[in-house]
Amino acid sequence: MNSYERYTFRLRGEPVDRPPNFDIMMQRAVHHIGERLGRYYLDHRVLVAANLAVLEDFHLDILQAISDPYREAADHGLAVEFSDDGLPVSKTPLLAEPEDLRKLQPVAPTAGRRMSDRLAAIRLFRERAGGQAPILGWV
Repeated sequence: MNSYERYTFRLRGEPVDRPPNFDIMMQRAVHHIGERLGRYYLDHRVLVAANLAVLEDFHLDILQAISDPYREAADHGLAVEFSDDGLPVSKTPLLAEPEDLRKLQPVAPTAGRRMSDRLAAIRLFRERAGGQAPILGWV
């Protein structure tokens, strides 16, 4: 039984060979392949390589196109600082006052630099493991 089958059978309440393993391994995954967090956050190829490696090596049952809570906000203008191997940080709120909400302009996920990077990750996951493991990601 592959990961995708295990996931879909479990959702339908059907028997599975073992409970699905949906552990979130972002930082562990990137260090597992010898990369730095900054690259994981900013380059979908590193995110995909890290997730595929831990899927196999730790018997996970999900691929994760998730990385940090700033993707959408960054594409809307939030200033985000990325360190080489630490968590991203934003020191200035994008919306300091309620009226700031009016300044936001819609950004299509395909047009935003970081959101489109997530979409690229999902496409690459589907190319490399489509039908073998479910893909988690918010867009």
